[in-house]
Amino acid sequence: MSCKSDSAIIVKISCMIARCLQNLSLQQKLQDKKNSFFRAKVGLNCCIFVGIENISTSFELFDDMRKSLVVLLFLVPLCSLAQRHCTVIGNVGVASVNISVLNTRYGTSSDADGRYELLLFERTKPVDLLYTCIGYRDTVVSLTPRMLQHDSVSISFLMRRTDYDLQEVGVSASRDFYRTEKGTSIADIGFWSDKMLVLEQRKGKSELVVVSLEGERVAQCAFDSLYETIHVDCLGDYILVGTRHCCQVYFDGGNSPVPFKTFSTSMFNERLLNCVADFGGALVFKDWNANIGRFFVRKDHNKTQRYFYVKKDDPSHEKRSLVDFSDEESLSKCNEIMREIFQRYHQKMRNQSENENILLNGLWDGNLLKLLPFDEVHEIGIPDNALIIALVSDYVNFESLPLNIVVIKSDGFLSFVDLDHQEVTIVNESFALERKAPFIIKDNNWFKNKLLIDEKTSKTYGLFIKDGINYLGLYDPESGTVGMGQKACREIYPRVFKVHGGYAYSVYFDRERQYGRINRMKID
Repeated sequence: MSCKSDSAIIVKISCMIARCLQNLSLQQKLQDKKNSFFRAKVGLNCCIFVGIENISTSFELFDDMRKSLVVLLFLVPLCSLAQRHCTVIGNVGVASVNISVLNTRYGTSSDADGRYELLLFERTKPVDLLYTCIGYRDTVVSLTPRMLQHDSVSISFLMRRTDYDLQEVGVSASRDFYRTEKGTSIADIGFWSDKMLVLEQRKGKSELVVVSLEGERVAQCAFDSLYETIHVDCLGDYILVGTRHCCQVYFDGGNSPVPFKTFSTSMFNERLLNCVADFGGALVFKDWNANIGRFFVRKDHNKTQRYFYVKKDDPSHEKRSLVDFSDEESLSKCNEIMREIFQRYHQKMRNQSENENILLNGLWDGNLLKLLPFDEVHEIGIPDNALIIALVSDYVNFESLPLNIVVIKSDGFLSFVDLDHQEVTIVNESFALERKAPFIIKDNNWFKNKLLIDEKTSKTYGLFIKDGINYLGLYDPESGTVGMGQKACREIYPRVFKVHGGYAYSVYFDRERQYGRINRMKID
């Protein structure tokens, strides 16, 4: 499409958006506060639908299938725009610090006292915030989807001066366990035998580097694809995971990583990721229905998690039930939202025949987008339609978070730590329930609802973050307690943080000098 036609479409969209917002403001004077709230959400979504209709009509040569793809692509942000935002607040101790979402122009700046406030509308994916200021070192802070479910998140720390860092180059260099070449970042780290694995990224490609425990390169293997994480399954296989596909690697006699086979990321999510432990002569799996499309209703609304085991010597591969977990409060909330969505859909379809109602004719496949009853763009502004949009978006946002359960294998027992309900379920090697016990958290204000397992020492640590610094507390399985322990990183907010062999490893990216680096600290 030409630039001229693109400009014309943008102008048309802008005009229609203005008319829609004007109509909405007139309607607000006639409706109560509740309907005004839902129209405020619709005002944003209306822009999307108007843009869809105008853009799709400009592609008259495309067939219906391509138009449908355009519609779906524009519908993806629907829930993010309709749902509540998360407010990030904090103090960085310096005026005029630029705070922005990494790789975007969206952001804000700190006031004269160093305070700032930033609204984030994407709450289902990790968000990286970049803090920059002339004379100070760039800092990147990562926010997880679980953190973004809160109405507000506090991120405060003191910006570090660049001149201080330059004076301490000798000391800083000695602290770096490993550095990449210039222009290369570190996506993830892992551990193999007595070596570290560093997954580096450069210009849309990846390289897996084998590093000795002294921080020296031992071997490497380059890949044409971009991989983001290193996954080690319960059988000890190493898998590089990308957005679309994965690559399993093995190591030859010279410690060099060698590509073995590739497969889709969807296959990895559906099969390999669900194997959680090799225990008692069996493989333990989680039966978790969370790998379907974003707008589809999941089994039990993604608020139950069941575990089963398969004996290795059983030729029939029979699945045997082990333990089940359920969040009854969240399950009830999801059911309540779904009942209201169904009710409002039936109301919109009451003048239609039963064959046209997909809930009655049995043709509904669980896709919530198919329950949005819009035949014309102008119908989006109707309050009842606004309500069902809000309900669908709230449901998708609420359902997207699975139960947070960590599986720990130690001393002939398998422990399932339910971090959401703070309870531990322990089974023995006969796969019988040994006992249940409370999971007790000390210094709960700083606990980040995450446990880190050192596979080499078989110790488990709780992750605590205070003023941007990571602390580790040793988990005591006998008493079921974990408390804030020792400082485990020298700088604030590492991009990747893992434990292995009695050390805590922190990954950073030096934006000023454009290289990735790894620090490590000894932990007890």
